[in-house]
Amino acid sequence: SKDVKDLKVIDLGCGNGAQVHHIEKLGFDVTGTDIVNVLEYEINNFVMDDALDSKLNKKYDVLIDRGLIHNLFILVLGLSVLN
Repeated sequence: SKDVKDLKVIDLGCGNGAQVHHIEKLGFDVTGTDIVNVLEYEINNFVMDDALDSKLNKKYDVLIDRGLIHNLFILVLGLSVLN
């Protein structure tokens, strides 16, 4: 059985890196990704990546999304957030 802290975690669309930073402080192996680097926190593993054309090739046990997926629907479908 795997120790919880041995799980590979990825935060898609990590933004300023706050969530990755705090999860790292708990002892987890976390990768933060975003299409641009707007980090305000120092994190150990950041990858610039476009979620719609991802070049990531590692496997992760846990995926965290705190705002990416619903924004992708808006982008892909051309929906206006003002509707």
